[in-house]
Amino acid sequence: MPTSTIRMSASGYDIASCLVPYYLQNMPFDPLDDNAFYNSISAYDTGYEIVQNSSTSEITISAPSAELGEIIFVTR
Repeated sequence: MPTSTIRMSASGYDIASCLVPYYLQNMPFDPLDDNAFYNSISAYDTGYEIVQNSSTSEITISAPSAELGEIIFVTR
């Protein structure tokens, strides 16, 4: 069973400080999500979501605002 879904943002699942500037110059954000933006590692909201399945420990990252009503996701 999945646990609660968290948005990747400075106030949610804060991943920017792990990636910027070591692997990425800036955090990517969903251009179709009206609330998504990137100003700095302490001020951003990617518009993407992350959840870990409590049964399998698999992690799913999704883009719920994708075009044509699709939800793009990857699970590992």
